[in-house]
Amino acid sequence: MEDNFTKMGEVIKTFRELKKLSREYVADELEISVSTYAKIERDEQEITFSRIQKICKTLNITVCQLLTIEPSNILRVNEDPIITPFDNVIKTKNEEESYKEKYIRLLEEELQFLKANINQYIQPMK
Repeated sequence: MEDNFTKMGEVIKTFRELKKLSREYVADELEISVSTYAKIERDEQEITFSRIQKICKTLNITVCQLLTIEPSNILRVNEDPIITPFDNVIKTKNEEESYKEKYIRLLEEELQFLKANINQYIQPMK
């Protein structure tokens, strides 16, 4: 998988549009100008980890989702029962078990990713 840091803006924009949020709304939540937010979506603006966290909170996604989901898969993933509530999706006991197993694997992958990348975000204590 290609490094999503190079296309983070595309992922952010796709999630924002999927959730039917305006640039103005997200920029207001982030306490930045709309033009600065637009630059983030175009990958023309450097972005701090704290800003990434605020964006994720505003879009109601995890940092791991932002950093690991391919932009072309967002719509498919959003419709996936792993991301949406299990209600209205699961039709049989086998499907329920299958979705639970997928969800556990997703969480394990997220945990591995976070463990592997935590040192990038934590300053060593002196």
